[in-house]
Amino acid sequence: MKQEEQFTDLELMQEAVIQKLQEERIEMAHECQRHFTLSQTLAKLFGLLGTSVPNVMRGDYSTHPVSE
Repeated sequence: MKQEEQFTDLELMQEAVIQKLQEERIEMAHECQRHFTLSQTLAKLFGLLGTSVPNVMRGDYSTHPVSE
C-alpha cells in the first residue's frame, strides 16, 4: 500500500470517528432535553397537587390546598 493511500485511509477513518462523535453528542443533547422536560412537567404536576419536588424527594408526600 502506498503512503498516499494510507493517509487517505486515515483521513477517512478520522472523518468517520468525528461523524460518530457528532451523532452521539446530538443524541446526548436530545436525552438531556427529554430529562429536563420531564423534570419541568413533574415540578408543575407536584405544584398542582400542592407540594414540590424537594418535599417529595425528602419523603414528604403531604399536600397543601392550592389557591384557585
